[in-house]
Amino acid sequence: MQRDLIALTVIHVVGFWFQLVAARRADDGWFLGAPNDERVSLGSSYSGYELMRHTGRPRIFVPSHVWRSCSISQESLPPCSTVPSPPYQRSPPSSKAVVMSLEPPTYLASLQSNIRQRPIPWDGAVRAGTLSEEQYNKIRDVDKAKTLEERRKLVEDDIDSYRLLFVGGPGRPSILETAAKHANVVQFILVLLTDLVKAVPSLANALLDNPDPYQHFLPLLRSTAPEDPVPLLAAHALTDLVSLARDESTATRQALPVILSYLAGLAKSSDAGLQDISVQECSSLLYGHVSRQQFWKQRSETVAPLIAILQAAAGIDANENASANLWSGTSTVRTAGFDGSFGGGVGLQLLYHVLLVMWQLSFEADDIGDELNDEYDIVPLYTHLLRLSPKEKTTRLMLSTLYNLLQKNQKTLLPTAVLARLPAILDNLSSRHLTDPDLLEELESLKALLDEYTKTKTTLDEYVAEVQSGHLRWSPPHRNQTFWMENARKILESENGEIPRRLADIMQKPWDNDKQVLAIACNDIGCLVKEVPEKRHQLEKLGLKRRVMELMQSDDENVRWESLRALGGWLKYSFEQRFSSRTSTGRHHNDMEMKKKKDYIGSDTGPDATMQGTGFSISYMHTIYTGMSYIYSPLKMQAGMKSLLQTAACRARASVVPARCRIVTTRGFASSGGGQIKTPLYDFHVSRGATMVEYAGYSLPAVYKGSTLSQSHLFTRNEASLFDVSHMVQHIISGPQAVNFLEMVTPSTWGAMPLMKGKLTTLLWRNGGIVDDAVITRLTDDKFYAVTNGGCREKDMKYLKAELEAFPGRKSVDWRVLQGKALVALQGPGAEKILGDALYPDEEGKAPIDLESFYFCGAAWARLKLADGSASPYKILITRGGYTGEDGFELSFGFGDDSSSSNVAASVVEAMLQKAGPERLQPAGLGARDSLRLEAGMCLYGQDLDDTTTPVEAGLRFVVSRGRAGGFHGAEVIMPSLKPPSKGGAGVSRRRVGLIIQGAAPARAGTKLWSQGRQVGTVTSGMPSPSLQKNIAMAYVENGFHKIDTELEAIVRGKKLVADVVEMPFVTTHHYKAPKVPRENDGESFEDGREVGGHQGGKERRQLQILGR
Repeated sequence: MQRDLIALTVIHVVGFWFQLVAARRADDGWFLGAPNDERVSLGSSYSGYELMRHTGRPRIFVPSHVWRSCSISQESLPPCSTVPSPPYQRSPPSSKAVVMSLEPPTYLASLQSNIRQRPIPWDGAVRAGTLSEEQYNKIRDVDKAKTLEERRKLVEDDIDSYRLLFVGGPGRPSILETAAKHANVVQFILVLLTDLVKAVPSLANALLDNPDPYQHFLPLLRSTAPEDPVPLLAAHALTDLVSLARDESTATRQALPVILSYLAGLAKSSDAGLQDISVQECSSLLYGHVSRQQFWKQRSETVAPLIAILQAAAGIDANENASANLWSGTSTVRTAGFDGSFGGGVGLQLLYHVLLVMWQLSFEADDIGDELNDEYDIVPLYTHLLRLSPKEKTTRLMLSTLYNLLQKNQKTLLPTAVLARLPAILDNLSSRHLTDPDLLEELESLKALLDEYTKTKTTLDEYVAEVQSGHLRWSPPHRNQTFWMENARKILESENGEIPRRLADIMQKPWDNDKQVLAIACNDIGCLVKEVPEKRHQLEKLGLKRRVMELMQSDDENVRWESLRALGGWLKYSFEQRFSSRTSTGRHHNDMEMKKKKDYIGSDTGPDATMQGTGFSISYMHTIYTGMSYIYSPLKMQAGMKSLLQTAACRARASVVPARCRIVTTRGFASSGGGQIKTPLYDFHVSRGATMVEYAGYSLPAVYKGSTLSQSHLFTRNEASLFDVSHMVQHIISGPQAVNFLEMVTPSTWGAMPLMKGKLTTLLWRNGGIVDDAVITRLTDDKFYAVTNGGCREKDMKYLKAELEAFPGRKSVDWRVLQGKALVALQGPGAEKILGDALYPDEEGKAPIDLESFYFCGAAWARLKLADGSASPYKILITRGGYTGEDGFELSFGFGDDSSSSNVAASVVEAMLQKAGPERLQPAGLGARDSLRLEAGMCLYGQDLDDTTTPVEAGLRFVVSRGRAGGFHGAEVIMPSLKPPSKGGAGVSRRRVGLIIQGAAPARAGTKLWSQGRQVGTVTSGMPSPSLQKNIAMAYVENGFHKIDTELEAIVRGKKLVADVVEMPFVTTHHYKAPKVPRENDGESFEDGREVGGHQGGKERRQLQILGR
């Protein structure tokens, strides 16, 4: 009897060992956690464990054939006490059971077995001081125990000693600390700990009583060698501890992000075995609300690779647009050519475990359901997978997940499910020969939910739902003339025009991999104009006419055709209602006036503005028909449209009355062509002949007329230039808890920062990766001004919002963004003189700023002169710094009235240019800014910095204030890396370096770096240097290859080029810096509010200016 119970225990330990807390006997099986009055049956086709979900109480059920394998009869089972709630906290009562195959991953089990059998010279380790005699005795005792019961008794009799062995205590280092340099010992200890925790639950409880039971394990997740098994074993041990804890303690909350980040890395591996390990470990961690919310919070790391696996199983190519393929139904399943595989070579077992994790995550449907579908198209993806699911157990998980999501988000997700044709898939499933009664019940529940929704919905409701989903397809309403006749007005007037606004949002996206969406949207706009022409101004105000005109130049033939048809409706009514009266009065204009069309920019507001836009459209039409043969073949030119174009061309040449020529300035975040955002200085750039390009979603100048990138670059180095950096995001963070909040999300100290001083810092993920770099200036005791990257706008917003919500003092922190405000950089050796001339005197006639004592990273308020010589209506915040390596200033126009910000900025810029003259000051664009920052050795976020890079790896260790010992995100990763292993730290595995490329071709981002036939690094930024007349680059290389004068190889255009490691910056920087002043309060050394940087090659680094901008 005792032998049989031990065998049963071993079976359960192999699965979710932490759920073995009690058991109950039932007539038809043995339940772990099942109430006495519940009876559950299980199909004989399933093996493993069954997770029963009755009345919201999940249980583990061990089927009868498992009992037979253990030679245990039902009658011999003893009654047991009531069970606490297992890890799975919530589940809909209508769902019943999900089969859980809990076989341990083969690779992990094999690795642990090999380590257990590996001989270790313990005596030598004791003599070397790797471990103490006491520690060795404890290890030897449990290792030699012959039975599980004997091992359990040994540990329980001296549990405190074993607690100290693994996690240490005051003055008692753990064995993981003392043996840190001996990998074989560490591996053995991790395997031993896993075995003991599973066998002796009281040991786990003792370990968790430690204030921070995870501190000795988290550093083990970092390794410089990919084949090192220590991180994998450490992650497995940590997963066991965390999943057993099942609490919301601070220690567990801090450990979860680090563990999940490591497991997410495994999930991204191309090795299916590592992927399966990752997914199973994640499943163990998702035991409750807190862990699931953290998993979702890190979804770019955690959920994204799981979705990629599901997409591969659905036959969707990773290089294609997944959303487009799902909605268009063009994805195809590809088999891997072996048994047990699914689409894309995804193994059925891996697929099942991924579905299990997504099912667990769906318990948070209330909070994440909408976002899960918005970001990953989960409903159409699961609908597609249901068609392909080869096993009932995978089908059941999909149905249960969909039910959880749809039932909790009926208003938003049920329409999406109908559009994805889920009801038809469910009908098809019903016709199959399904044997699992629980699956059938789940299927009927989901069908009932959808039937209840669809029976009350009209065709209009379906169309509205499709538009709201954000993805259009050629569903019946789009081509149904009767539908538009009956519903066009309702669509325009319903909810104050919500549907047209949604169409405008859809059309602003490029849809590079699904141009069909744009064609459908143009079709719908044309139908609305045709049926309700008097409402077309409503569409024009949304920018839809302009967007339709832009799409006439699309490279997709269908988009061009549909946009032309849509524009035809506008032209028809514009001719009939706007120009007939004017032509009858004899107000004709000759062909010379038609040339003015190039000067018209149509506005989207007001009757006069509409006339301008219409005049521009029609004046442009006389060239369209001539060029139609270059756009469409003659067969594509339908007779009606051909006639319309001919008429339009004739009337445009003879009858157009162009409105008064003027440029319409768009304020704040107005959209320019192609859906790009205009900065407040957009009109200034256009008037100066700038070539506008898209950058971070904004329309910004690349270079100005009459100048080249190299000329602008050199002019900045020798004189001064003005840069529009309004795409940067300006924030105000204030309140009594502002300092504490900033010291949580950055590694810098803010309480000791002097007023009107700033410094570079980094926003950090909890795993130590850089969210973004930022320059933060202290305006008052509890008010800070921060500038972050425009390219990270959306990510930073979500990050700060989430961090504030999680911050204990959130009610005492106010965060706001200075939307649509101008930010201008004045850079170059002549910048100080130009700014001095631009300062408007104070009431005493003196300059408001003493520029001689206004040092690098300082800040001040001042009014500046406008173009007419008057003072700006409000004070501008001026900071000394920049992104070029030259002396300079940044001027923030973010603190004035919203209606005047752009006018003030443009007027100040014009005044500076007029006063200085073109020989001293010129506007410069993005091209020069990028080459200037690279010469100065500055990072660009997205290239030289990213979410996976720590400040220490990036050479930005100076952002970690010297007085800080922790307490900020990622501290457990960053602080150990500040010291090399030789000094007891963890060090870093790679470093950022500068390179000179010997050759005619520059090494661009992504170029691989080699040494003796082995890749040792990758270029992140590279281009020709106008100042040095050499090719320069920035790269990350393995530690050891970062030393100055190290010679590497770069493969550029198929040729091997010498890449020499050199000191950065590449050119000398010229910041106006104050002498270093020691700070007694925290021992830091400041350079006018900025900590001194690290060192490279033994010399002080000069990269103390604003980075990553």
